[in-house]
Amino acid sequence: MRRPTCRRGADPVTVVGVTIDVDDGIAQAAELYTDKRPYRCARGHWLLPGHMIVRVVPCGCRRGRHTSWECECGDMTYAPALKEACTLS
Repeated sequence: MRRPTCRRGADPVTVVGVTIDVDDGIAQAAELYTDKRPYRCARGHWLLPGHMIVRVVPCGCRRGRHTSWECECGDMTYAPALKEACTLS
């Protein structure tokens, strides 16, 4: 890392990058309960407020629910993505 230059007469500082190791189990559990909002439907239309319907749909899978975004064109996008084990109510 480079040492920043200080032009105001203060003592020089050192910048150090810090990383945090996260347990894979915790990261996977967090993915189960957070939905990442899609920006476009599968047909390429923008999913904008006032131009889509957002719902939470119960499911028989391990997660228990999916968030769905319905575009004006009728295309449905689900988060997390539907799998074979999913049975939407």
